[in-house]
Amino acid sequence: MSLLPRSLEDFRSHNYWDDFFRQRGSRDSFEWYGEYTDLCGILHKYSRSQHNVLIIGCGNSRLSEDLYDIGYHSITNIDISEVVIRQMTDRNSRKRPEMTFTKMDVLKMEFPDATYDVIIDKGTLDALCTDESKEVVSSIGVMFDEIGRVLKPGGRYLCVSLCQEHVLRCLVDGFVDKGGWFVRVHKVLVVSGRNEEHHGLPVFTFVMTKAKPGLPVKVLEVCLDNSEQVVRVDSIEQFKTEIKSVQQYAMFRQYMRDYHPGDEFQLTLWFNRSATGGIPRYSLTIVDNPTSVHVPPNNKYAAFIVPQGRENEWLFVTPEGRSQLAEGAAFRRLAIAAMHRDQEYVDLQAVKDELSGSVLELAPQELPPKQRVLFLSIGEDVGHRNIVFRGASGLSGEFVVEDVAHDNGGRIRRLIFLNRDAVVQSEAKLVMTAMPERVKKKKGKKRASAGVKEQPQVDISHLSCTHHKHIICCLAWVNGFRQKGCRLSILVIGLGGGGLISFIDRHIPQIYTTVVEIDPSMLDVAKNWFGFSCSNRVKVFLDDGLKYLEDMAPTGKMEVIPLTNGWMDGGMDELLISTLHRLDVIVTCIYSCVEAYCKSRNFGTVKFWKSSVFICCFQRQ
Repeated sequence: MSLLPRSLEDFRSHNYWDDFFRQRGSRDSFEWYGEYTDLCGILHKYSRSQHNVLIIGCGNSRLSEDLYDIGYHSITNIDISEVVIRQMTDRNSRKRPEMTFTKMDVLKMEFPDATYDVIIDKGTLDALCTDESKEVVSSIGVMFDEIGRVLKPGGRYLCVSLCQEHVLRCLVDGFVDKGGWFVRVHKVLVVSGRNEEHHGLPVFTFVMTKAKPGLPVKVLEVCLDNSEQVVRVDSIEQFKTEIKSVQQYAMFRQYMRDYHPGDEFQLTLWFNRSATGGIPRYSLTIVDNPTSVHVPPNNKYAAFIVPQGRENEWLFVTPEGRSQLAEGAAFRRLAIAAMHRDQEYVDLQAVKDELSGSVLELAPQELPPKQRVLFLSIGEDVGHRNIVFRGASGLSGEFVVEDVAHDNGGRIRRLIFLNRDAVVQSEAKLVMTAMPERVKKKKGKKRASAGVKEQPQVDISHLSCTHHKHIICCLAWVNGFRQKGCRLSILVIGLGGGGLISFIDRHIPQIYTTVVEIDPSMLDVAKNWFGFSCSNRVKVFLDDGLKYLEDMAPTGKMEVIPLTNGWMDGGMDELLISTLHRLDVIVTCIYSCVEAYCKSRNFGTVKFWKSSVFICCFQRQ
């Protein structure tokens, strides 16, 4: 006879289990879902040696024996198989005389009410809950009722389970929806050498604590990471989601045991959510080099830590950049870790220590056992990020202004919209400027001499964005621009930090700029944090850019329109097309619709650059 059941229904049959244990024999223990060393941390947290303990569906596991040997002498074991009860009685009657084994159906327990302090279930629920048929669901409900009956008030039902979806639904129906139970779930941290890769799913221990009569409770808590921090969740859906995320991660780990040449995978790491306020701790991107990339035979796997503030750079934020980074590192697999805003990181070594466990979990199976993962980075520190301002706008959402370290040793200031924080909205170079310190005069004493302190200031003579530099080059090609006494009027849609406008105002006095910005918050940010100011040559209007163009179209006052901020990404509408014909010059990030329009209306391409963006200048011939 095969030990494997012919169908899931066999798991509910005492005849199957009699044959199963008869074939295995009394000495060959079978441990479902981990051994005592895997479960002892959770078991001892929720039980005491003096407790009256019931183990349901005991099988021939050594769990009750291990508990007995460390002082748990009041243990009752029950199982539906008469064969295994006889085997376990023979095995333990002399060595452990106070422990009993009884043939009994968990659906019809013969114990008085409120007998036990703790009930332990290691795989029995999973064996009985084979599907969601009426018969099965009904019998599981009976089982839970029996467990609730024989438990004392304040007693605990410890259920070790793979927590398949239908099993989770039964647990929720039986203990959460009915009320009267405190429900907590732990992920079992396997240390015995048997790991979740054997079955593709992690093991959980549910801790159901029976509330005292008359106490209406519905408390849901999770403890699913290595920090052992308990986090309370607000809803059943969130409770289920937290469990499913752990299961999905386990399946992802299983999938990542093999190489996937040319592919990349992304995931988010939280770590101790209660301590971090539920904010992600790291973003991790796994890049497997294609087979065409030459990699030394021993370079199986490494991790790269992106310094704080540099995660928005092309090398780290784009698939092309990450592919180039992985190729340059010359490892078959590279895990790229980026640190998150609003988190504190002590130093690079602390980051390595924190990441090492998670990074190792995603190693390819060919990595030799006990081999440590090599960590790579730029420099010897975690980088620098200082959020100098945080705000919110009804139009742009939440945003931050932050100062970050640059690879050349300097610092830059960035405006980031948090709803798309992979994109730097505006960027400016910072320079340290000596500023007098304010010194308060103390009563009855002379005012102390004011000191001097270096403060970061925006360098408005520097263009940080490459496409801004190319736009300036485009303007230099406009006919008549270099003629003496020439005056050129331009319209800019979208202010951002105002770096382009500030540069033009300072260095190109013949240009008069009109800026249209729809969001008043951005004007405040540009003035307060990016050194922008209006002048006799710079005017700002708070208006919708398209509406402003519509109002302007009949007059044709503007000669040049730099479309610089990608505000029309996705296509040109009829309104913009109707406005363009009033202009003599268009400078834009190149879009096929703009190019097609200009070529059909007797515009010629004056200059074309290719960098991280495309810039093109069209001038009427």
